[in-house]
Amino acid sequence: MSNKLHMGTWNVKTLLKPGKMQELAEELAKTELEIVAIQETRWLGTGHKKKKDFSIYYSGTRDQTGHAGTGFILLGRILENVIGFEAINERLCKIRLKSKYNSLTLINIYDITEDKMGVEKERFYDDLQTVLDRTPKSDTVIVFGDANAKLGKEDVYNEVSWKHTLHELSNRNGEMLLEFALGNNVKVMSTQFQHRKIH
Repeated sequence: MSNKLHMGTWNVKTLLKPGKMQELAEELAKTELEIVAIQETRWLGTGHKKKKDFSIYYSGTRDQTGHAGTGFILLGRILENVIGFEAINERLCKIRLKSKYNSLTLINIYDITEDKMGVEKERFYDDLQTVLDRTPKSDTVIVFGDANAKLGKEDVYNEVSWKHTLHELSNRNGEMLLEFALGNNVKVMSTQFQHRKIH
């Protein structure tokens, strides 16, 4: 695998509707993306589907279709670099890839919305921490997906989020995400660069 890799993340809302998978594939074909973390697939179970132009690894609920779901779509040359995929639950999965110098671990998250706090929320971050802790220390790690978070401009989080955020104050989801970042010495990349507010 070369040093240059094009990755993205996309909350697809659902892949249950007829033709939705084909529509997604057609949109991705217009880009240079090789790996896309997808959320809200709403598929049941876990697995790997091979299509003509791409492969999809997915992690859904065990007992009821139509809820949450995460996964990765891999396109082109990147397919030969897959070491393994782990479906943790409908809100977390990870894929490990061979790269030139050390392996690359990608963790896909779909966090619970702000209105569902308490034990369920704590379990999500406990699970995420466990996944990170079990990842080889030599791996390059990227966590991406849909955190359902608003990140603010609080000085205490500048070390990990910088100041290019849309909001003045973080919501509770944002605080939990930023605390996770601080605790694990990782940066939130989406706020590292200035964007137009509409973006």
